Amino acid sequence: MAEEKALLLDDPRQITPAAFDRARDHGERLAVLLNYAVLAPSILNVQPWRFRIEDDTLALYIDRSRALPVTDPTGRELTISCGAALLNLRVAARAFGQDPEVDTLPDPDDADLLARVRLRAASPSEPDRRLRDAIPARRTNRGAFEDRPLPKDLVDALRAAVASEGAALTFLLEAGEARDRVAALIADAELIHLGNPAFRRELIEWAWRRIGEAQQREGEARWRLGAAGYTPEPVNQPEVAHAIAAAASRTLTSDAEAAIVARSRAEAAPALALLTTPEDDRRAWLAAGQALQRALLVATASGISASFLSPPVEIPHLRPQVGEAFGAAGVPQLLLRFGYGPEIAAAPRRPTEEVVA
Repeated sequence: MAEEKALLLDDPRQITPAAFDRARDHGERLAVLLNYAVLAPSILNVQPWRFRIEDDTLALYIDRSRALPVTDPTGRELTISCGAALLNLRVAARAFGQDPEVDTLPDPDDADLLARVRLRAASPSEPDRRLRDAIPARRTNRGAFEDRPLPKDLVDALRAAVASEGAALTFLLEAGEARDRVAALIADAELIHLGNPAFRRELIEWAWRRIGEAQQREGEARWRLGAAGYTPEPVNQPEVAHAIAAAASRTLTSDAEAAIVARSRAEAAPALALLTTPEDDRRAWLAAGQALQRALLVATASGISASFLSPPVEIPHLRPQVGEAFGAAGVPQLLLRFGYGPEIAAAPRRPTEEVVA
């Protein structure tokens, strides 16, 4: 296990393909792949996954200690987030010549166990190598997007990527009544969310928790450096700053101002997209996360940015209205915008070892 732990990086964004070449058995290979898995997006960047390496098997669990009961009372978005991490692992495995055998929801008596993964030898997949290399580069980009349309072949590729995971992606690419309706729903959702004191409290409490976690890791790092005879320096200031900024942007503004900003962001986006699934259960949520991440990696590999417009699909009575505005069949799971965005800094990630039991 010591060898496996050595492959779990403090900063998983530093992972390189060369690390896999040094892995000597299934356990070490799975450890390398986890550095890719944990770079997935998640609701409010809570990173709600836990993993357990069991010989040649990796178990993926949802970490309910990182739940957001006001924003996500059913755990739908937590499960979607874990699905995105699972897709990263699958893509990276195939890129390295491993065929991941995935058993989803394998134990009806353990609701937290989402999947078990075993690796089998296979030929490396060149398309998956391209997507694997996009994993560390992917960002959730909340900046302003350029006023230029997405190429049609890319729109088709994004649809195909989502369809390959059992979901569907419906686009709004032109101005008009449908886009106006979606923008209005986004504004309404911001008003509802930020008008709810419990929602605001949950945001700020989560931000403070993130700050506390960062400070604890910094303290541990400073102790290790000091014990080794080095003069310790602060190591996690970006993480602390990110958590403060994320909370302030939502909690220190009025709900009316936030609604205006959210609506204008939707109206200006070159492309709005709604990801839907045929059903609305845990298996569908897990599939939605995998479909989401495959689309995000295709976009990243093509130089396209994306971000989430989550509030309307988080509010039960608005959720079906979003689907109607898009004219989409199925159950709305995720609302996104795509476009050409500015370069931005990466959001912080927990050390990979923290999420491995």
